[in-house]
Amino acid sequence: MREILNPKSVELIGNSEVKEEVGIGKPEVFHSVQRNLGMFSGEVYITDLSKDEVVGGELQVYVLPKEELVEAMERGVSSGCEGVIVLSSAKGYEEEVLEIVSKEGVRLLGPNSVMGVINTENKLNTTFPEEISPKPGSISVVSQSGGVGATLLERILSRDLGISKFIWLGNKLDIDEVDALEYLGEDASTREIGVYLEDTKRGRELMQVVEDLAREKRVFFLIGGSSEAGARAAQTHTSALAGNYKIFRSAIEQSQGIVLDTLDELFDVLYVSQMCPIPRRKEVDIVTNVGGPGILASDLLNSLGVPLSRDRENPRDLIADADYKRYLNEIRGDVLTLVIVGFESTTFSQKDLDNLIDCLRGKPVVLLLLGNFESRRDVIYFQSMTRACLGIRNFLRWFLAKNSGNS
Repeated sequence: MREILNPKSVELIGNSEVKEEVGIGKPEVFHSVQRNLGMFSGEVYITDLSKDEVVGGELQVYVLPKEELVEAMERGVSSGCEGVIVLSSAKGYEEEVLEIVSKEGVRLLGPNSVMGVINTENKLNTTFPEEISPKPGSISVVSQSGGVGATLLERILSRDLGISKFIWLGNKLDIDEVDALEYLGEDASTREIGVYLEDTKRGRELMQVVEDLAREKRVFFLIGGSSEAGARAAQTHTSALAGNYKIFRSAIEQSQGIVLDTLDELFDVLYVSQMCPIPRRKEVDIVTNVGGPGILASDLLNSLGVPLSRDRENPRDLIADADYKRYLNEIRGDVLTLVIVGFESTTFSQKDLDNLIDCLRGKPVVLLLLGNFESRRDVIYFQSMTRACLGIRNFLRWFLAKNSGNS
């Protein structure tokens, strides 16, 4: 993966005169990727095959219709590159593409990678959406699907979270999830890893790399194809040969990976994991100014297997006239606390919320905000009780598995 994520130079290869109306190979995508590559810290070469010859960058990124891809790669890969990303489809030409890179000993990401990679350390960004400029951070994502990865990226950016690496695998003719996860295991800036997969051809190796990763990092999986209809869709989506979902899931969980059920859950646990300090205790407190939602949250956490602290009243109802100081008196710094704030039918104000958030830095707190408010990015907050409770449960699943593994 070094050739893909840490090249000294990048060459973008496309064709501005292609009459492609649908797909990643059209000229608009070529020009959009060119814009995002402008921030790369190394050298960037733009090769428009309608007028230019291949330069031979260390990493070559192809944005071409499948009918033109093979000929362009035959010329380009032999020019001395070390890594190739094919963003566009190569359906019907996969054998030729693999033969070209194998002959030259070059690693391939894709085809049908769609978005390629992001590395915030060297500002390598082969995606094409506008205004994609993530800040450095601890989250890395490996996605077999362009759309799932793009959705996670958009949500991460919307909450101003920090990214280390993004890797879109596509059809996995060469580089696959095992390669990507082995690389992230050695990446010092990666702490949380989100993985979306629809299949694997190296099950035993995947189990081993997940077990190795889980000793030091937080690894969360979403697996597509849990239903019969989903499995059929996976086969046509990225040519995935989907296996038995239950066996796949069980194998990941036996290796200390955390498997989630929805895209919301995957994003939410990455969100909580990056921003929440690790609590010292395994239980959860609930502090609220509205009694009914506090009871419902208590019921939901209980149904999810999350224990509430027994050494105090839980949920802790501060009643409707509580201000931010009353909340602060009840929030313990060593316990993960769900803080429920109701704005309707209470006297709690936006100023109270701002003061409360200012005092919560460094504490393991998740806010559930009910009503109208001005959101802020420097605190974990949800507007959905279900998502807040699942985010807490899934974060604690990692925490408990980590402690169990070390005991």
